[in-house]
Amino acid sequence: MKPARALELLNFFMADVQAGIGPFLGVFLQARGWGTDAIGTVMTIGGIAGVFASSPAG
Repeated sequence: MKPARALELLNFFMADVQAGIGPFLGVFLQARGWGTDAIGTVMTIGGIAGVFASSPAG
């Protein structure tokens, strides 16, 4: 598989996971008593980690 194709697949699945689990995670953490600022921080850190994880592949 070409590296560009692998990166496209990684981006597709990262977007799918982020769009699918993001709202669920926000509601779940809010039900556990987390504040909106803490939830936003956790989701931002997750997004940044995803960018750094995909950097070596692309």
